[in-house]
Amino acid sequence: MEVERFISTLTHKGSLNPAADNTKTAYRYDLERFGVFLDGGEATGEMAQQFLRQELDRGLKLSSVARYGRAIRKYLVWEGKSDDASSVLLPTPGRKLPEYHKMDTINKLIELARTPLERAVVVVLSDTGFRISELLALTADDIDWKNGLIFADRTKTNMQGWIPISQKGMDALRAYIKWAKPKGKLFPYTYHQIRNWIKELGEIAGVKVRLHMFRHSNAVISLERGEDISIIKQRLGHKNINTTMIYLQLMPQDLKKGTKGIW
Repeated sequence: MEVERFISTLTHKGSLNPAADNTKTAYRYDLERFGVFLDGGEATGEMAQQFLRQELDRGLKLSSVARYGRAIRKYLVWEGKSDDASSVLLPTPGRKLPEYHKMDTINKLIELARTPLERAVVVVLSDTGFRISELLALTADDIDWKNGLIFADRTKTNMQGWIPISQKGMDALRAYIKWAKPKGKLFPYTYHQIRNWIKELGEIAGVKVRLHMFRHSNAVISLERGEDISIIKQRLGHKNINTTMIYLQLMPQDLKKGTKGIW
């Protein structure tokens, strides 16, 4: 990395005057840390993301990691790598991480499910990251049993598409369909009915349960097992990557307490 050459080009925002010494010092420190991480390798967006992830896992403050990211972005643009720069995702300080279920809680709910319906709801929502409205919109035509896909009808963001569903998810759906024999909609119930049944299940398990927490759980567990955040964004149907970025705010201890996969 040509850190000193880059720093010599820094100017005050909106002017041609050289940047202040403390600004140069901050950029130098941030980029030199990135350079140590690269260990002679090429500076790319992918390597920058790995570096930021490492710093988050070390317990560095979100504001500090975001500062590193901004410095790296600017450096990559200076190197003529605008696409790499735009791919560097920054954590957003000051936002609270949504509540979610750990894997042991999800498994406990599955184990204590009183009906194939309750089991299917917990498994499918956790497996796909569906909103409850997307689950209630499902029909038989929305399941590709051969290829392990399920159709997400995202009316909220108008981002429809096929997403993967695990074998465990398909097995839960098959058992539910055999039990309920639904016609038309696979889940011909209201939001309030589903909410109340799952709330009661949570009371039996001794945990607080809200339907949207399963969606957050999918994102958190997927991130913990190393899945690329852009893939999580596509699966959840987020229009803006910044919406997905909130899950990068997981503290390291939360990651260590998580599991290594979701079926």
